[in-house]
Amino acid sequence: MTVTEFLHQNVLFLAGVSLEDARSLAGCAEQLQVPAGQFVLPRWAPMEGLYVVATGKVAVVQDPKAGGSAAPQDLGPGDVFGESSLMGAGQATAGYQAREDALVFVIPAAAFGGVAQRCPAIMERARCLDAAPEPDLPKTFAKNYEVRRLIAEGGMGSVYEARDLMLDRTVAVKKMRPELRSDPKASGGFLHEARIVACLRHANIVEIFTIVEESGEIYLVFEYIDGPTVRELVHVKGRLDPGQCLRIVRQAGAAMEFAHARRVLHRDFKPSNVLLDSSGVVKVMDFGIARQAKTTLTKLSRTNPFGTLAYMAPEQHLGTEKQPADIYALGVSVYQMLSGKLPFAGPDFLGQKEKMDFAPLSRAAPDLGARFDALMARALAADPARRHAAAGEFLADFEDAMARP
Repeated sequence: MTVTEFLHQNVLFLAGVSLEDARSLAGCAEQLQVPAGQFVLPRWAPMEGLYVVATGKVAVVQDPKAGGSAAPQDLGPGDVFGESSLMGAGQATAGYQAREDALVFVIPAAAFGGVAQRCPAIMERARCLDAAPEPDLPKTFAKNYEVRRLIAEGGMGSVYEARDLMLDRTVAVKKMRPELRSDPKASGGFLHEARIVACLRHANIVEIFTIVEESGEIYLVFEYIDGPTVRELVHVKGRLDPGQCLRIVRQAGAAMEFAHARRVLHRDFKPSNVLLDSSGVVKVMDFGIARQAKTTLTKLSRTNPFGTLAYMAPEQHLGTEKQPADIYALGVSVYQMLSGKLPFAGPDFLGQKEKMDFAPLSRAAPDLGARFDALMARALAADPARRHAAAGEFLADFEDAMARP
């Protein structure tokens, strides 16, 4: 049986999808061979898309403290997980571990854009399967913050909407994961990075108001943004028009240049770390912090930083992080915004990036001219010395491509 036939005939979640769409999804699917005992997807790891069990068994490992069952649930051939990634969610709220040798297909969330339009039942199923328990958090902490609701679950921890009772304003609160607070050296490095970022004051950077350590917990209190991430925007629209993308890049690039001038790298720039508030102002979040957290979690859990590989510069794969890597991630993000697709599909991300093995932007988005191809060729150059020297230089080339398509 071919992958297309398996998806079309054996996966209930995809019921109603045409054979042609099943063939399209099969063409995008990455095949993972996972030995028994290894995690297909660790808890809180970034999700790449829809995971389909083809052979073997995969156990769903919940955290009993978060309201899950202590007895793992088994998934078999035809079962799926990662449905919430189709709606823009970033991290897995449970772990998925191979109970026996398993073959798992990973279909990128971006592949479902047109398919979901032709078969709306897919998104309805995703919404129904996406119910997740809300972790415990004190109603108030530090005598000053009143917690209102859970906003999101992330790789660093849970994010809540809260009220600053002293200043009478809405804030966002990130409660850090146990792994980040249990190791003194790890938590010390993370807090040092957070304090550096807290000193950044710019209209396009999400501001960290304060860091609270209380009863063994670590909380980051930061600016509340009442709008979607760029990732969510691309997911809804399929792709952004060049004018909207340019407006986003102008503001995100200004934030990046401001941070770079103060020797602060982002190190994890991607559309899910860029938000738009209700008035259209772009806000970049997690400068330096997300990568610091992921580095810590990688050391503690011995897992790879799966999920951001598509945006990392080639030199980052090899352990070098400098300013050109942020420009590279900006270029990958712009390619995704304009085409709705990532330039590098993996799984051999480093090999593809070193060979610059990606489709010209004018092929992925036929309404864009050759100047956009030149823009991407420079932004995604494997050699850092051949890239734009700064975000402002990238922006100038973008504006030139807009003016003379």
